[in-house]
Amino acid sequence: MRGYKRRKYVVDKRYQGKFTLTVIGFCAFGMLVALGIFNYLAYRKFESVMWRVHIDESTIGELIKSSLIYSNVIALVLTALILIAFSRFVLLKTAPPLFRLNRHIEKAAGGNLTSNLDWVQNDEFKETAEELNRMVSSLRDKFRVVKDRGKDVQSVSNILGYVMDKPDLADEKCRLLADSLRSLRDALSKVKAA
Repeated sequence: MRGYKRRKYVVDKRYQGKFTLTVIGFCAFGMLVALGIFNYLAYRKFESVMWRVHIDESTIGELIKSSLIYSNVIALVLTALILIAFSRFVLLKTAPPLFRLNRHIEKAAGGNLTSNLDWVQNDEFKETAEELNRMVSSLRDKFRVVKDRGKDVQSVSNILGYVMDKPDLADEKCRLLADSLRSLRDALSKVKAA
């Protein structure tokens, strides 16, 4: 089997870059939310402590530790919810085209080489759908050639049955049958190589 290197990917680099930047943006948003919540909670804590005469905590770290924990937990939950919503959006956008491609591949694997996959959207799956249509068309053409060569062999063998008592004509038909069988073998090897 020859080595095959993919030339193109299902998802192009521009789409992958936009997706990566979007996830990084959501994470940065989560960090900014955590920082904002922390600043708000810490400011409130400092305001309440500033007017007291006695401070219970021994260090500033202990004073703002609870604010830091609360702000990070809230930001983590918000960021997780946003990432879940984004993941769901991406899944709902990509799942139907993948199911459609899979259904068409199953039809082709089951022997139905008559249908083509019409792709309306101009997205990252259009190229895959076009390649799949080319593959199915190529298989359809190869099977058509095999079927035609098989019919040729059948017609020559039928004629050969009628001319067996005529040696010159039978010899010519036997050569024709051998040629038809060779072309059938070649067509089958092309299908097998595909």
